[in-house]
Amino acid sequence: MDDAVVTALIAAGAAIGGALTGVFTFSAAAWDVGQLQATAQLDVARRTLTEQTLANQWAVR
Repeated sequence: MDDAVVTALIAAGAAIGGALTGVFTFSAAAWDVGQLQATAQLDVARRTLTEQTLANQWAVR
């Protein structure tokens, strides 16, 4: 093979590898953000339920 062809193949492989790395990095970051949002929503739901329970107990008294 000609040196130019080998160089072009290596460059193309590096470009594809870089693109795949970017996709997986983006996916991992999106997953982390989704987990944070879900955790925050569950925390709000827990606090709301606790406040409602305390309000109902206060109303009974």
